[in-house]
Amino acid sequence: MKKLLLLSSILTLLPITTIHAEDNQNQNEVSQVSELPEDATPQEIVEHFAKSIFGDNLKEVKYDEETGYIEVDSRIEIGGLSLASSRRGFEGQIVEFMEAVKDLDFELLRVSGLADMTDKYGNTELSKVAVYPITKETIDKINYDKFILDNLEELAEGTFIHPEFR
Repeated sequence: MKKLLLLSSILTLLPITTIHAEDNQNQNEVSQVSELPEDATPQEIVEHFAKSIFGDNLKEVKYDEETGYIEVDSRIEIGGLSLASSRRGFEGQIVEFMEAVKDLDFELLRVSGLADMTDKYGNTELSKVAVYPITKETIDKINYDKFILDNLEELAEGTFIHPEFR
C-alpha cells in the first residue's frame, strides 16, 4: 500500500515538473526574441512583436509604411481545446499585439487566424477562419488594463469568423 501511495505521489509530481521545465524554456525563447536594437526599423519592430506574441504559429507579417497597413497571419493554436476556446486564446494574442504596436505609425491592423479545415469531400487545407481588421484610431481608444475581450469582435470593423469557430 505504501509503494502504491508513493508511486501515485511521484506520478502526480511528474507533470508539474514538466510544466515548469516548459515554462522556463518558453521564457528563454521569449527573452531571445526580446532583444531589439535601438535603431530598429518599424518593420523590424512589428516583426519582433509578432514573433514574440504569436510564436511558432506566426505565418506572415507585413508592415507597409506607404499604406500604413500592418498584416499578420497566424495559425490558431487548437490543441485539445474547443474551436471557440481556441479562437478566444487567439483573440487574447491579438489584443496583446495591438497594445504592443499602438505607439507605431499605421492606419490599419489586420490579423488573420489560420486553421486546418476539412471540406465536404474530406480534403484538408490551411484556411483563413478569422479576420480582424482594426483601425489605429480604435486601437488608440482602448484602455488595455480594463479591456473586455468579448468586445474585440465588435471593435474590429468587418470581422470575419468562420461559423465553426463561433
